[in-house]
Amino acid sequence: AWRNSTRMITMKELTLTLLFLAMIPSITVRADVVVEPTLSVRGEATVKAQADQVEIRIGVQTSAKTAKNALQENSRLMNEVRKQLAREGLEQIEFKTGSFSIHPQWSQRPRQASQDWKAMIVGYVASNHLEVETSKLEKIGEWINAATEAGANNIGQLRFSLQDPDSFRNQAIKLATQKARGYAMAAAEAADVRLVSISAVQVDGASVQPVLRQRSGMMEMAKLQMSDGAMAPQVTAGEIEVRANVSLSYKVEN
Repeated sequence: AWRNSTRMITMKELTLTLLFLAMIPSITVRADVVVEPTLSVRGEATVKAQADQVEIRIGVQTSAKTAKNALQENSRLMNEVRKQLAREGLEQIEFKTGSFSIHPQWSQRPRQASQDWKAMIVGYVASNHLEVETSKLEKIGEWINAATEAGANNIGQLRFSLQDPDSFRNQAIKLATQKARGYAMAAAEAADVRLVSISAVQVDGASVQPVLRQRSGMMEMAKLQMSDGAMAPQVTAGEIEVRANVSLSYKVEN
């Protein structure tokens, strides 16, 4: 009996030992793996260009007791705006309908409203906007004035941009790359290593930052209509900034 007990304990210990060994992850060490020394640098560049394109929203907003009347008045005024802009040199390919909407106006809840008070429709508002995109920057002020005289009462945000942004993006990328190479040579000299070859190039982005000019539509229109001989507002484009970031990785050796 003593011998059988000893044999059973031995088998249990053997089983536990095998399970423990199976749980240990195998690790393979490769003596032939060599980590090559590298040098990573990053260059940033900004290119400025004169804006040669502009976008603007010109809109008409009307209200009336009925949806039909609000829509009819809006259509009449927008047709006048289109005709006036065409007379001032705006071509068909330079604009499109940006948005159109008509929605009800609801009565406001009085301060001491009764429990059974319910909001009622008191009128309708129709809105129509043209999106203008043109390279005729010198005409924008005249078009704003002409549209206002024809009935436009909502002038949107001015957005100046570039007709060919890719050429300026390429310039920014080239400058950023040149800066990165210069940083790499300076770092290699300071670290007393030699640049062997470029192992990786990454362009983190070449973004164009448009110039935005806010115009408070209704207030600005009121100012322009204060006098019969309102002059066209002066609009200046400014410069567009094109930014690029380039990262380079070099193989180096002592």
